[in-house]
Amino acid sequence: MRQTSGGKAIIFVTKLQSSDGTIVWTMDFANPSDASLNASAETVAFLSDGSFVVGGGVNSSIAVGDMHFKSGGNVEESSAWMGQISASDAAGSSAPTAFAWQWTTSDGRQGNVKSIRVDSSDNIIGVAGIGSQATVYKLNSSGTEQWNTGTTYNGSQFSDLTINTDGTLAFAGLAAVGNTYYGRLVGADSTGAQTFSVDYGNYGGGVGSYDGLTAADGDWIYNECWGIAKTYATDGTTHDGYILACGTGIECENGSANVSQCTTDYRKNWRALLVATDLSGNRVWSRMDNVSLGDGVATQSSASEFVFSLRNGGHAQITDEAQGFGWAVVAAYDGTACTATTTFQSGSNAASFAISLATFGVITANLF
Repeated sequence: MRQTSGGKAIIFVTKLQSSDGTIVWTMDFANPSDASLNASAETVAFLSDGSFVVGGGVNSSIAVGDMHFKSGGNVEESSAWMGQISASDAAGSSAPTAFAWQWTTSDGRQGNVKSIRVDSSDNIIGVAGIGSQATVYKLNSSGTEQWNTGTTYNGSQFSDLTINTDGTLAFAGLAAVGNTYYGRLVGADSTGAQTFSVDYGNYGGGVGSYDGLTAADGDWIYNECWGIAKTYATDGTTHDGYILACGTGIECENGSANVSQCTTDYRKNWRALLVATDLSGNRVWSRMDNVSLGDGVATQSSASEFVFSLRNGGHAQITDEAQGFGWAVVAAYDGTACTATTTFQSGSNAASFAISLATFGVITANLF
């Protein structure tokens, strides 16, 4: 999304050259039903014919500033929306003038489509919702709704999903638990019906200034998950679990603890949290990091937003940083510990990230 000079939020789609990031075309698209309202887009997924679907939210009376990551929230009061760019428009050198089809939810629930995945039959599955109104929608390749989960997942907020080869699903997000938030992984069958739900967070310990911290005072600690990827056994092909991209830290102004004590706790600087699970959501390992600025000094705050599985058994993550965005590569799990082999941080050079990541070999890319 971007904001116009008149302050309206609109859908903004850009095509880039994969080789060097050069802009091929850009497409602005105002709120479809009423241009006086606001719209946004934040996810894309490709179909087998080369077309792609954009997901976001429409029909909001409230415009917000630019959102840089999934954790930035939703355009308030929005309705879930998806639109398809045709294969010919996607391949072309000129910006499309219209979507091939558009779909807007009619269920009255609020929140942007935060993530889209496409199954082996070109069905489109998206997760949406604001606050605790998580909803999953399935459309066919023509944009006709097949089902939605309605109020099934009230109490959760989903930001990402993955589709397994047998058609089952897994959703990543967060949920209010007591006075705080925990990361949440929900498994579902091919109809969206829940098969398991597990919460994560408030882990003690860490390195440097975090060493010795316990998991006590859990109401202080917010744990929020934003991305998901499948993990694989050492053969590189057998799906054996999931990895979640999360952030963990303290929001002192919202905590129930004594404010002066809260502000002196090191966890006021958020850390990127990775949680690896088995196929039933049981935690296998987790680690917390602050991405390095490159001079050996950790950033003030990190939160992991996207995660990838690599052919060498490791994982890469993109992080939201106090100073911009970052990324880190984590070595393969060795059965006792998971150690960072390489860390990087960059405020602007996305092309160098893509080129460097390619050298490791992404096998599950859940970037958009």
